[in-house]
Amino acid sequence: IGIIGGDFYAIGDTLSEDPGIIYSEIPRFPPECFAYIHNPTPSNYKRFQNGIGQLVQEGLVHLFEVTSAGQKTLVLAAVGPLQFDLVHFRLESEYGALSKIEKAPWTIARWIENGLPPESELHLPFETALAKDREGRDVLLFQGDWHLRYFCENNKQLVLTESAA
Repeated sequence: IGIIGGDFYAIGDTLSEDPGIIYSEIPRFPPECFAYIHNPTPSNYKRFQNGIGQLVQEGLVHLFEVTSAGQKTLVLAAVGPLQFDLVHFRLESEYGALSKIEKAPWTIARWIENGLPPESELHLPFETALAKDREGRDVLLFQGDWHLRYFCENNKQLVLTESAA
C-alpha cells in the first residue's frame, strides 16, 4: 500500500486500527561508505534539494551536514557504494538535477546520545568530522576503528550509538 503526501510517515511505519498488531522493526545498519555530493548546476538548486530530500526520506541514504571553516558541506552515507550510484541516477532521471559525487574519507558514523559538550572539552582525532543529520542530531564521522577508539578513550563522558535514537 502506498500513501501519498504524508511526510510524517516513514518506510516501515505500521497503520492499524488494532493496537495489538506489532511488527518487528526493519533492521537498520550503520553506514560504512561516505561521499560528498555537489550540485554542479546552481540553476537547478530547487530540483537538486527536492530530490535529495525525497531520497533521504525514502531511506535510500543518510544525509549529513558537515560544517568546517564556516562552509556547509553535504555528505551522503550508505551501507554500500551502489547506493550513491542510485542517488546520482535518480536525481538526474526523476528530478532533472545533475550531481557530482566524490568519495569521502570516513568509514564509521556514530551518533552522540547524551548531548555535545562545548568544543573546548571535545578531543577529536585528526580528520574526524562533527556533523548533523537531517533531524539535527549530532553525528561524528571517523576514518577508522583507531580514530573511534581514541575518541572514546579521550571523551569518556559521551555515549555513542551506531544509529540514531
